[in-house]
Amino acid sequence: MGNVTYYEYLQSGEFSDVTIICRDHTWKAHRMVLSAQSLWFKKACSGHFKEAKERIITIEDDKPELIRSMIKFIYTGERHFEDDSFLDYFEMYRLGDYYSIDALVQHAIRGVKEDMDARAQYFKILRAKYAEWAIMSGEITEQFRRQFINKADRFVALLQVSFPFFEANSADPFLQTLLGVCQTHASLLGGNEQFRLMLSNEESMGGFARQFFLTLWDRQASSDLWMAELTMCSACKKTYSVDPFGDISCICEGWD
Repeated sequence: MGNVTYYEYLQSGEFSDVTIICRDHTWKAHRMVLSAQSLWFKKACSGHFKEAKERIITIEDDKPELIRSMIKFIYTGERHFEDDSFLDYFEMYRLGDYYSIDALVQHAIRGVKEDMDARAQYFKILRAKYAEWAIMSGEITEQFRRQFINKADRFVALLQVSFPFFEANSADPFLQTLLGVCQTHASLLGGNEQFRLMLSNEESMGGFARQFFLTLWDRQASSDLWMAELTMCSACKKTYSVDPFGDISCICEGWD
């Protein structure tokens, strides 16, 4: 039999010395593991707190599935959130920030950027294929258009949830990461209708819109904004631009 992992001890409850309760869910956990990863749990498990004496920690303000994912991260160091979407990163960061789990905070910040970078790279490959097809046919299909829009919509949903939460602290690292992602991938977001509507919502997102444009202008000289992206046609060697949300700028005569 191999070495038993901490997570296996969590699953079995063996050697547990503290109980975590969230609504109708219970975990038989270990103070040493919790305290090593979370300052919040370290304080709850020590000193003169009621939780330290009774060795029962009750959490009422979060959903059990989120607490389960957080505890699993503490024990494994791996992401186990349910939806596998951009919104997961917001929940990861919020929980990491509140429960003082620095590893989870950094995982969320790094993850949202890497995820968007990976999706953007996929979009570039897809757009190149789309451009070649569009030049040959002279048409734009709804299938390609929706692939771009749907992916961007998911990221916009993250922005709409995150900004009101962090609005009081404009220097928050997660918010700054989101601004950086928007700035880097303006080519992806610039033509997205939901992103434009969000920026125009002065009441709820006006502050984010101002920060977005300020950070964008700061590096405008070196930014490859979507309006200026050009591709060279392999047939006629002319350059053209392709906006996946609109019409292609030219059709090569060589494909007639």
